[in-house]
Amino acid sequence: MSKFDTYFLMTTEDAIEYAKVKVPQMEWDSGSMTCREIGDGNLNYVFKVTDDRGHSVIIKQAGGVARISEDMKLEIVLSPRSWFFRENLLLDMYRKFIFMIQL
Repeated sequence: MSKFDTYFLMTTEDAIEYAKVKVPQMEWDSGSMTCREIGDGNLNYVFKVTDDRGHSVIIKQAGGVARISEDMKLEIVLSPRSWFFRENLLLDMYRKFIFMIQL
């Protein structure tokens, strides 16, 4: 079971590990990977992970509560079916991205 099979609020270090696990096709330079949070929205956390080879990926994660008020909670329910569709959507987006780079 992967660390990323259950929900938790990611840190920049977690986002780097997530990129290594979920996008191994990038052939990351693990020693030079950095991450910074680039979002400042009310609910979502957005991270940009890069390395010295010029690879980069954006990771967007919904938080459990709105940043402006902990009274605004988000119920996170991932059924096996929704998890499957999310993973396939991410893979499809990655394939289109690689295709665009090859053109």
